[in-house]
Amino acid sequence: MSSEGGEKTQCDMPWDSTHASGPTQHLSRKRMYTEDNLSNYDEVELEERANLPPKKLSKGEDADHHNDKVSESVSPLSTNDSSIPGENWETEIAGVGIVYEQFNTEFKTKVHIFKLKMSIFQIHQKLMDYFTKQLWKTAQQHIKTMNHQIQEYRIKKLDKFQFIITEELENFEKDSQSLKDLEKEFVVCAF
Repeated sequence: MSSEGGEKTQCDMPWDSTHASGPTQHLSRKRMYTEDNLSNYDEVELEERANLPPKKLSKGEDADHHNDKVSESVSPLSTNDSSIPGENWETEIAGVGIVYEQFNTEFKTKVHIFKLKMSIFQIHQKLMDYFTKQLWKTAQQHIKTMNHQIQEYRIKKLDKFQFIITEELENFEKDSQSLKDLEKEFVVCAF
């Protein structure tokens, strides 16, 4: 145990051995580890156990074990097919073609729907423009009609006023003439 880090180093190699470039040659399969990192040591032990040859099995167990290994090596995608991957490229391409066709159909449908929405929007916009123009024309026509009616009403009122004034002037002139005639008679009678 060293005094600096509290680490204990174990190794089966002599300290003075020099290494040439390349992998280190250990005398046994034990690895170096530190006491502070025990979980790493456990992982190393598991790796070493995985590399060890399996225990001898009986003939029946050996056959079952061999079948298990074969079934583990077969992928779930190729359980029904014993061919080499890549030999089904025609079916894979056909699958890709089907996916492409579905995507293309969906895309065309969405583009068509978008175009329909745009054309509906444009028709709606044209209708709004048309109705706005018609409303504007109708409003202008209504204002012109109202203005014309107001002018006619004013002209009628002015004509009526003029007629009344003219009539009153004629009556005033008649009354004035009668007063002059009465005055002449009074003057003639008084002398």
